[in-house]
Amino acid sequence: MSENETQIQSRSALEKAINLLIGKELAIDPVIGLGYLSRFAHAIETGGLTFEKPKTAEYILPNLSRVVETGNLYDMKDDKLSSLPKGSVVKLFLNDYMSVQGGLCHMGVQELANNLLFYKDNPNIEGAILEVNSGGGEAMAGQIMFNAIRDFKKPVVAYVHTAGSAAYMAIAGVKEIIASGELSRVGSIGALVSLDKKFLSAYKDRFEDIYSDLSNDKNSGFRSYLETGDTSGIKAMLNESVLAFQNMVESNRPIKKKDETLRGGMFQSRDAKSRGLIDMIGTEELSIKRLKTYFK
Repeated sequence: MSENETQIQSRSALEKAINLLIGKELAIDPVIGLGYLSRFAHAIETGGLTFEKPKTAEYILPNLSRVVETGNLYDMKDDKLSSLPKGSVVKLFLNDYMSVQGGLCHMGVQELANNLLFYKDNPNIEGAILEVNSGGGEAMAGQIMFNAIRDFKKPVVAYVHTAGSAAYMAIAGVKEIIASGELSRVGSIGALVSLDKKFLSAYKDRFEDIYSDLSNDKNSGFRSYLETGDTSGIKAMLNESVLAFQNMVESNRPIKKKDETLRGGMFQSRDAKSRGLIDMIGTEELSIKRLKTYFK
């Protein structure tokens, strides 16, 4: 393959990657998001599964020994669960780009949420550690995980390397957020929608959308942008989503310097702690110890 053909193929893969994300309401740190996009494009170009990783959970026993399990835990008939000693902890992982369904990340967030809720009625599992290393993704994915943690009704502690945007939304309601070190970053409380101008131009040339007379407000923000370039309708939708996101954070975290903290910035550990976005900086062992203080 010539160098020119390689460049064309790479550009085509990038365009496919962008098009798969167009129009989705994203809660993602933009800097981290660029890295996800290039990896996703590489996966399309090579046919590989760049974001596929083992679907793993760990059982942390009271003596801190561990049992590793791989698979979709909520639909497994696992004999190990009945033999776990009371006081055991399940550890799950929230990594990479967050999509509701699997494929872009090592586990779709709906699947991860189902796995957490699998342990809800198990008397031997007292709580959960959620290890997080994600810059965010689809806003709905963050909401799904937030709701799952609430519905779990057992204590959850988040052990965080990076938690941006939808990933922070996901953990806003945990008992404690513990950063893994000085370089950990959290925040990016905001939302965006990416629109491909080239695609929109081609869409206008090729398609005509005819709406019912009784559906004047259907897709009004997108229609206004498509017809006149007016972004106000889309921004209004995003503003509504961000207000809901901010309310989720404020209702569950002791936020300080509110005006600065909630407008989309990412903050390293010490700054994040001073703003109320995290509780401590420490090790996974500390996270487990803190989780156990919430056991009944």
